[in-house]
Amino acid sequence: MKKLLSLKKHEYLLLTISFLIATVLVVFSLKELKSFNIKTVETSLVTVNKSSHEALKQWVRFRQNTIKGLSKNNFLVQNTSEILLLEQDSASLISSPITSDLREFFQPILSTNEDLGVFLIAPNYVSVFSMRNANTGSLNLMAKENKYLLDKVLLDGETVLIPPIKSDVALDSKYSDEKWHTMFLVTPIINQGNIIAAFSIRLDTKKDFSRILELGRIGETGESYGFNRFGKTVTTSRFEEQLNHTEDLEDVKADSSKSGFTHDLELCKGYALNEIKDQRGKDVYEVCIWDDELNIGITTKIDRAEALKGYLFMRNILIFIILALFTVGFIMINIIINLRQNKENVLVSVKNDLEITVKERTKELQHTIKTKDKFFSILAHDLRSPFSGLLVLLDLLLKNPEHFSETEKTNMLQEIHNSSSQLYKLLENLLSWSRSQTEAIVLNPENVSVWDLIDVNYSLQTQNAKSKK
Repeated sequence: MKKLLSLKKHEYLLLTISFLIATVLVVFSLKELKSFNIKTVETSLVTVNKSSHEALKQWVRFRQNTIKGLSKNNFLVQNTSEILLLEQDSASLISSPITSDLREFFQPILSTNEDLGVFLIAPNYVSVFSMRNANTGSLNLMAKENKYLLDKVLLDGETVLIPPIKSDVALDSKYSDEKWHTMFLVTPIINQGNIIAAFSIRLDTKKDFSRILELGRIGETGESYGFNRFGKTVTTSRFEEQLNHTEDLEDVKADSSKSGFTHDLELCKGYALNEIKDQRGKDVYEVCIWDDELNIGITTKIDRAEALKGYLFMRNILIFIILALFTVGFIMINIIINLRQNKENVLVSVKNDLEITVKERTKELQHTIKTKDKFFSILAHDLRSPFSGLLVLLDLLLKNPEHFSETEKTNMLQEIHNSSSQLYKLLENLLSWSRSQTEAIVLNPENVSVWDLIDVNYSLQTQNAKSKK
């Protein structure tokens, strides 16, 4: 933290701007990546839904054409006309040889197509023929559950698919353990231009109907399934299978808010991607379409977590890269700051050393100046008197030479010579002393004769003393 505080203002600004730009870029990139991923999911779900829907329609058309062709069979039309003339009670219908002939007629057809049964339904909705005695002579199940569809057959002459409903009897299917699930294809039987009855084949929901939609399962959680106009699931569902393996299945089914067998029809407004929370409490993406011809809705969905797996992976990678870059940047900043700090430390050290050197040089200079002043003071004091004596002698010789004999002149010149020699030695000593004060020479002490020093100084001062008498 201390190192970061050593950043300069413009560096703080640059670092802040870089961080903000990086953050904006990351957020924008993640937003675009998520949007692209969701669009891809939508495209995939719509494609799977359309493919499953079209495959289901092709299968229904094929079966419709089959039952239409069968409804025109002369034997079937003739026997239907005759059985409608019988009393519509169970005993009369079951004991009729027509029933036996029709069962013998339908048995190989059902075995070939692996269908579960046949109904011949009178205009009053009574089942005048069935492969099972229990259903014969009673109000047909379709009239109870989907009367409006049965009316399309009996009144309008249409061939319709009755979506899966709860069966009135337990069914024996090799494709499913769900013995109470059934569905029908129903077409009119026409005799001499009149609709005389409805002919239906009971289909095995798990044989083809659910299997076609099971092809719409994508990934680990994606699936396609059908639901009726009440919003209840009518084909196999992965969620339904999960419920069947839970111990509290009945509790879940009993709670309509958690039931896996309902669907919101309001969501089926074209191939729009819906993000919802399903009955498991998980977020899912789904698209669905309602088919009026099939009388069912088809939805394709996938868990949001799986759908966005690619985006989440890329998001984590991008965040990791950004964090790594920030970490590297932080390390680089610390390195730069360390280098700068070391440089500043070196500069401070050099500055301190320079200040110490300046102080030492200043002190030396002051000492030199003092020595110089002292030297000049000594020169002024010690050389003035000898030179004064010399000047007096020279002045006497120059101004009054006739007053002195040759012997006195010679003595005076000798005196001048001796004084000059002593002055020269004194000057040399002073120069040596000044050099020693500036450490220009090495001091080498030795024993000297005090008498000689006194004699030299006595000689220097003699002439001056004489001139002063």
